[in-house]
Amino acid sequence: MQIVSRYEHFPLAREALFIPDAKGTKGLKLLEKKIQESTTPWIAGTKEMSITDLMVFTYTFGLFSGNFDGVHASVLEDYHVLLGYHDVMANEPRIKAHYADIPEGSLRWTYQPSAFSS
Repeated sequence: MQIVSRYEHFPLAREALFIPDAKGTKGLKLLEKKIQESTTPWIAGTKEMSITDLMVFTYTFGLFSGNFDGVHASVLEDYHVLLGYHDVMANEPRIKAHYADIPEGSLRWTYQPSAFSS
């Protein structure tokens, strides 16, 4: 008898989130739209970076860190606005200073400038 993990289907389910018209794809497109609509470099249109920026940056790019089977960083290749936003955030001096103290081998790479550049 073969034992199948109840989690075995998760990678395929996660991959399916980013096919055309799936929820993940729609979410990424909405983020790009919000970034484009902002009159400042910050997603909420604020004068300074806000908690919104921190959450979008860490949650969105953390999702593509490789920690979730089936969620591939290559999905981001077609999201140039989102990748530009990543570079704005990753090059912000406070963000750079924070991640400079986090050891290699963690999710640190995800939040470094040009992390998702090919």
